[in-house]
Amino acid sequence: MKKQADWHRKDIQFEAGNKVFLKLRPYRHKTVTNRRNEKLAPRYFGPYEIFRKIGAIAYRLKLPPTATIHPVFHVSQLRRVIGDYTASSELPATLTENLKVIMVPLELMGVRQKEEGAKEVLIRWKNLSDYDATWEPYERVKQQFPSFHLEDKVIFW
Repeated sequence: MKKQADWHRKDIQFEAGNKVFLKLRPYRHKTVTNRRNEKLAPRYFGPYEIFRKIGAIAYRLKLPPTATIHPVFHVSQLRRVIGDYTASSELPATLTENLKVIMVPLELMGVRQKEEGAKEVLIRWKNLSDYDATWEPYERVKQQFPSFHLEDKVIFW
């Protein structure tokens, strides 16, 4: 039974000083946004250096000082950097300790009315680019962010 369960598993080991990519899918948590292109969101961030091994299957990474997440990760969340990799993708600034994304509306960019009659607003989020702006139902934004006064931002029809 154990042999069958371990069939697909790999014994991956890293040493202190190795460079690894960190696998995070913060946009999988559907807290507020419904991204149309979720499959195009980055899967791995980094590269980051391994600081030390903790236990049999956990590693502490040297994350940037701006990171707000815990620096210890399971080996399944790490992927070895092959060769000399210089480009990097930064961790989202809105990522919390338990890998949830905190979304704060920054600006209202547009309004539209769907065929069913429901109103939607195009929201640009704090710490995200214009490309990551999403169409959200007007009523949901009004409920979740009561301090974000939508009526002041745009004229509704």
